[in-house]
Amino acid sequence: MAFRLSRTISVSEIPHTFSNIWYEVFEQRPIMVGHEKRKSMDSFDYMTLSTQLRPRDYVRYIQECAKHTLEVGRDKINPDTLLVVDKAFSNYLRNELVDEMHGVLPDIQEILSVISEIRKWLFTIQEFKTIFQQRVENGTIKSKDADFVLKTLFHFSVIGNQNRPGITFFRYRNKEARFNFKEQLVVHRGLFKALQII
Repeated sequence: MAFRLSRTISVSEIPHTFSNIWYEVFEQRPIMVGHEKRKSMDSFDYMTLSTQLRPRDYVRYIQECAKHTLEVGRDKINPDTLLVVDKAFSNYLRNELVDEMHGVLPDIQEILSVISEIRKWLFTIQEFKTIFQQRVENGTIKSKDADFVLKTLFHFSVIGNQNRPGITFFRYRNKEARFNFKEQLVVHRGLFKALQII
């Protein structure tokens, strides 16, 4: 990323270190988050919460930020911009994951709409299975094995497990992670807006 950001500023200079080049492009002011916006977070850390740590995710998020920054006539990406483009990035991530999962779950769009109907970022397996079963019975969802669907959603990091507040397990962070049927489900932060959770 340091190399790519350096090249946006100059094609001939030696690439900058990441910590130097990031603040050439982004304002240093933190993003205010949480209840009543009382907590602050660095722009890179905020962006990271929405990605699956893949370089293409960061590139896409930065592209959306740059596009908006140019539209409003600024020369640096400010914290408000990251909040504005959150929805566009969320839709991108959903589309990426749908493309990746479609071969395994042909009705992935309908399966994701189950999460949208629950409309919570943290929920139980039973909450998912109740709505899933209704969709199977009315013919909207063809995949009948809810356990297989949940394992697949976990495999692609659409969902993770939460065993206690603040402790989550996602496969994109640990390739060896296994789905736990005894724990609550947590939706990946990057999908909140696309799934109409927030």
